[in-house]
Amino acid sequence: MTFLHPILALAGLSAVAIPIILHLLMRRRRTPIMYGAMRFLVEAYRKHRRRLTLEQLLLLAARCLLLALIAVALGRPLLGSAMGARTGPTTLYLLIDNSLASSVRDGESSDLDGLETRAAALLDRLDAASGDRVALIALAAPARAIVLPASYEFGTVSRLIEGLEPTDAPMDLPGGIELVRGAIEGEGDRAPRSVVAVLSRFRLGSTGQRQALSALPDGVSVLAADPARDDPGNVTIVGLEPVRSVLVGGPGGTERTTHVRIRLARSGRAVARAAITSVSVALVRGDRVEPERVIGRASVRWSPGQEEAQTPVSVRVDASDPGPRVLLARIDADAIRGDNLWQRPIDIRDRLRVGLIAPRRFGLGPGIDRFSPGDWFRVALDPAASDPGSGGGADLGVLDLVQVDPGSLSTPRLAGLDAAIIPDPQRLDATAWGMIGQFAQRGGLVIVSPPADVGVHLWPDAMSGAMGIDWTIAREAVDLDEPVAISPEPPASGSADLLTMLWPELPVLGRAAHVNRLVPIVRHDERTREVLSLADGQTLIWAVRPGAADARRRPGLVIYLATAPDLDWTDLPAKPLMVPLVHELIRQGVGSARSVTTAVAGRIPALARGASRLVWFGKAGGADSAAGEPIRVRGLWRVIDDRGSDAGVLAVNADAAAGRVQAQPVAEIEGWLSGLGQRPRWLEDPDGSARGAGAGVGTPMELTPPGGQSISVGLLVGAVLLGLIEAVLARRCSHASIARGGARDAAAPLGIGAIAAGSRGARA
Repeated sequence: MTFLHPILALAGLSAVAIPIILHLLMRRRRTPIMYGAMRFLVEAYRKHRRRLTLEQLLLLAARCLLLALIAVALGRPLLGSAMGARTGPTTLYLLIDNSLASSVRDGESSDLDGLETRAAALLDRLDAASGDRVALIALAAPARAIVLPASYEFGTVSRLIEGLEPTDAPMDLPGGIELVRGAIEGEGDRAPRSVVAVLSRFRLGSTGQRQALSALPDGVSVLAADPARDDPGNVTIVGLEPVRSVLVGGPGGTERTTHVRIRLARSGRAVARAAITSVSVALVRGDRVEPERVIGRASVRWSPGQEEAQTPVSVRVDASDPGPRVLLARIDADAIRGDNLWQRPIDIRDRLRVGLIAPRRFGLGPGIDRFSPGDWFRVALDPAASDPGSGGGADLGVLDLVQVDPGSLSTPRLAGLDAAIIPDPQRLDATAWGMIGQFAQRGGLVIVSPPADVGVHLWPDAMSGAMGIDWTIAREAVDLDEPVAISPEPPASGSADLLTMLWPELPVLGRAAHVNRLVPIVRHDERTREVLSLADGQTLIWAVRPGAADARRRPGLVIYLATAPDLDWTDLPAKPLMVPLVHELIRQGVGSARSVTTAVAGRIPALARGASRLVWFGKAGGADSAAGEPIRVRGLWRVIDDRGSDAGVLAVNADAAAGRVQAQPVAEIEGWLSGLGQRPRWLEDPDGSARGAGAGVGTPMELTPPGGQSISVGLLVGAVLLGLIEAVLARRCSHASIARGGARDAAAPLGIGAIAAGSRGARA
């Protein structure tokens, strides 16, 4: 048998001595003084002495047993041996929440500070001499084993606990539990008694998703820190979205005005009241460390009950100095500091290089009806060009057109381009498609349209395979019953951002353009997005990211125009919409296709092919993180490719969902943690009081697994019954009679109690 409160049990058992001492004191011998009137009383007492002695011993035993039962019940005994519970050394697994939500501050201390104090208290209850061990796991996503397998070096683990810092990632309790499961199952039958302590305040930012938890092995005890009960106010930056992520200044570019949209969310008690949040936007270089320069400000006015808001900010950017830049959005300080900053890299370019992969044409003649799809693309890129068949390399302002013959396509030529337009895809063989696929997956933009003079379209198979996209495109063109205009409305679930600057003008420009023939996509995967549709609901322009389908955002972009820029297919090339449509697709598409420039803390950033390592921004030399590893804290990183060259800037931002500070109901958290195979035992009661009389956090009670069956309730019931028996026994052993009325008092005979009392008085 083991006790959850051995000190209480020992103190209660020591109280059993009180009735024994009183009994001995009552039996203390005194000098008798005899007088004749008591002779007969003494003889009566001697006659009944054995009976009186037996009654006194029974009463004494009942009182001692009553105190013993109460003492043992307060000690909360466990019948461990009867239930097969394991005894011996204990392995304590400390799972500490160092996610973004753990950085909530109340004055000078944070949630994480309190969790570290609880962990230290639990650690103090271990005894290395008895074979106890401790393991330490940080729960910031993805969960990381700091000390595993468990160690006897308690001092080292204590210092590691003190050194834990909050991250900007969410909590990954399922991952931490899997690490514990692997460690316990790896020890097999040799695994000692195990206690898993989940130390978190269980705010909404840590438990919002509540992924299912796998059950721990049998016999493992689960402890949990008390959930938070306060709701401090917190405002989080959810995103910063520039209208253009690539600013093209043109030759001799000057200061340009652009716009960014900042999205905010707030949680906790702040939601209930009106408030104002100040927002500032700064700009820094992305290739060297320099002071921030504020380029725009705004204010967000919150209404009571409002949880989300967004505000546009107008900023002025110097476009005369091309290079990488980083936009920084900041808000006022509040409960969590990590989500008050958002970073977004942008590029300032003097021009974009666009490759038109199509045969060169000379001597087109006087009529535009002789124009090929490639000619129409060239005219759209350079409206001032008088001869669509002239050579490439003309100075087109912000777009630098490069004519590439399909027969001379090569990887080096593609490497110097930002975008590639393919109006005659049937002219490319498997090798050419392979090079274009690599170009796209390294962060290039590819725009494809069907050829105008092909009956059966076989090229989509080669394109889909090279791009790594799951598309099935119709084999033959579909003629529409009548020309259909272009819809002026953005698609409900698509990539409307590619035409952000064009949507206000589409109600006028789109109505004038019509489509007669399409080569539609008949099947696509869930990654594919609509960009532009027709008035009858059919999709005209599709977009998808190349590469394998997974949850990560990959670089590169493939845009498919379902109609050929040919007057037999559509009058779009001859309408005013053609030029701005092509320019916007290229400008916004290049920015969207670039190597992923932002990531969320706690996840593996999706980088372009060839990226090999990341270096913390501003640190000279040395790799801080290998590509493919998760990053748990926000910051700027330089991306280095496999050739050692600088491949751009990566901005890692805090997980906005992890910054929600609301306290969660204890019942919900308890139900979630029950997925571990048993209900957790809280280190503190839900009302905040420590469990056990005078028991603080980390008492022996918390470290004793529920391996046996507690019999405290049964003992208390027995104590109540024994108390009733003792009362009856005490009454009977007193031998007192109660007479009602004066006559009965006079007639009442002397009882044994009176005789005993008289005898004791006589001896006295």
